[in-house]
Order: sequence, then C-alpha cells, then structure tokens
Amino acid sequence: MNKTIEDTMVSGLRGIYKRDNNARAMLDSFAARKKAVSVSYADRIAFLVKLSYSEVIRIFKELEGIGCGEFKNGRKGYKTRMEWSHSLISLGEVAKGEAVSVEAINPDDLDAEDDADVPGEVSEQAEGFIQHPFQLRPDQSVTLSLPADLTMKEAQRLAAFIQTIPFE
Repeated sequence: MNKTIEDTMVSGLRGIYKRDNNARAMLDSFAARKKAVSVSYADRIAFLVKLSYSEVIRIFKELEGIGCGEFKNGRKGYKTRMEWSHSLISLGEVAKGEAVSVEAINPDDLDAEDDADVPGEVSEQAEGFIQHPFQLRPDQSVTLSLPADLTMKEAQRLAAFIQTIPFE
C-alpha cells in the first residue's frame, strides 16, 4: 500500500477513535476479535456492540471515507454491510494505538461463518421473495425467505407452525 494512503488511514482511524465514543466501542470490539472477517453486517455489529443500526451505518461510511473498505447498502435480499479492504483486527489495533500500520486481510485467518451472505457466494434470491433476518440468539441469526405478498393469515399459520417445532 502507498505510504501516504496508509498514513492517512492511520491518522483517520486514530482521529475517529479519539472523538467518537460509538466508533471507539466498535473499533475496540474489532481489536478484541480472535478471527478476522472480510465482511461485517450492520445488523450484527449493532447487536454485538449495542449501537443503533443507523449509528453503525454512519460509522461504516466514515470508515469507508478513510479507505478501510467499501460500504454496501443492502439490496435485493443482501444485508447492509462493510466489505473490508484491510484486517479488521488490525484496524482496531491501529485505532487504539496498539499497532503502527494496517495489515492486509490474510485468507487463512478468516472466520468463514461471517461471510455467509457475501454476494456471489449465495444462490440468487427467488423473485417475489424477501429475506427476513432474525437474531435468534446472541451468537446466531436465522433468515426466512418469505413471499413479498405474505398475508396476515399466512403469517399466523407460519407462527403456529414454528411453535410446534421445539421439543421442550
């Protein structure tokens, strides 16, 4: 990477970290990760860091502005996300002052589960259906693919069906 671009990114990360408490919380969580990811989803980060969805999007856009990755607005069943151009852990460490330079993403260090919805790696969304993500547990989300014209009666039938699934 060009040294000037890297210096701009480092100073930008440290500036955001110093002046923005919400960005600091997000970057601290990145630095604390054990595994890297190439994509982070706004809804998951909001849940993990306890920030509003809109606040996560604002921070993603600011991080995009200093060259940390590319912000992607969710469309056609894909979630709103940040596609990182550098190691997420490294970005957090640089922001905190624990590292002096950002590192490239190492494919061997990636956590495959967080990349499940990356465009091009999932089948095409069926026309007329909408993806509905739901955070079932703190560490687990599920996505229902339902007709765009789902009726109240169909929703009630689906809810009744789901209630019959647990064995408890």
